[in-house]
Amino acid sequence: MENTTGDAPSEWYREEEHIGYDVDGRRISKRRWNDSIENLLHTIDDPSYWRKVFDEKEDREISLSRAHVCLCISCRFSIEASV
Repeated sequence: MENTTGDAPSEWYREEEHIGYDVDGRRISKRRWNDSIENLLHTIDDPSYWRKVFDEKEDREISLSRAHVCLCISCRFSIEASV
């Protein structure tokens, strides 16, 4: 389900029970967060967990491709080298 909040800042929805609205105007519920133990077990069971990032606007995890990871690493080192 796609979130259609548009350019509305995510801060507007921090205290709300939903993250926005779908195309039909229905509220999109926030996903349930795992507790610490569930999160630990998930990281142990998923070998690609370190390549996942959380998209706060869409309220979902995104898996980075190998190319994206390489790009992030090269950007990180080029910024550190120039500082």
